[in-house]
Amino acid sequence: MKTLMTAAMMLLAAATAAQAQATPDLKGTWSGQFRTVILGSNPHHPPGGAADAPRVRELAFTFEIEGQDGRLLWGKSWSHAELKEPFVATITWDGRTIIGADTDGSLSMRIGGGRRMDLCYIHPATSPSQSMVASCGVMQRAPAQTAATAPPAATQTSQAEPLLSTSTTVLGETLRYPKGAAHVTSEIIALAPGERTIRHKHGVPMFFYILEGEITVDYGPRGKRTYLKGQSAMEEMGVAHFGENTGKEPMRLIVVYMGAGRAKDVIPVQ
Repeated sequence: MKTLMTAAMMLLAAATAAQAQATPDLKGTWSGQFRTVILGSNPHHPPGGAADAPRVRELAFTFEIEGQDGRLLWGKSWSHAELKEPFVATITWDGRTIIGADTDGSLSMRIGGGRRMDLCYIHPATSPSQSMVASCGVMQRAPAQTAATAPPAATQTSQAEPLLSTSTTVLGETLRYPKGAAHVTSEIIALAPGERTIRHKHGVPMFFYILEGEITVDYGPRGKRTYLKGQSAMEEMGVAHFGENTGKEPMRLIVVYMGAGRAKDVIPVQ
């Protein structure tokens, strides 16, 4: 019996040691697109549509894991740089599941490999905003600099903040590039409060970044989405839509059309 107990304890110690050795180093910047259902509003999800009706939104989020002590993690998350929020988390004993919390919600993650994590987040109505949020997305890890790729010493103080990493549009349409010789067009679009664009589609992938103000894009039966300063996305291609400045200040955004051949950047729709 004593021999059996000794063997069991040795196996448990070996398993525990193996698990400890398997704890991954997750420090770094992770970002991705999140599909969210929200009831109410909060700083990450401004008002839109009926106040008592659930809304579905696509939103880019970034998680920066600033520190790690074994299974314990901490850092900040944000939808844009002005809304950074601290979080803490821990890796559970299976070595792949992570549970944690920020100032007004809880999160769970699943490590899918060295550069991927699946994350889900819930935000209860007990928070100060009294909004409810449920959201899931896939995050990719930003590449870490190595000695071979690091910039010269004179520029090592510079920092890069990830904006977007995705293979789909805001409504989940797979990005597709037109055939022909590549041609990129970039421009800044400005709308005064209450001003709107024409109803249109896009024949090429289009990236946008809100420089200032806010814009609400109406996708018809697919709903409306509001984008604020500092947010970015790949715009929908096949669904007709128009944008309107629903704020009180001028709105400016920069767009990049990734065209080719004779494909049209903007296709007006009646």
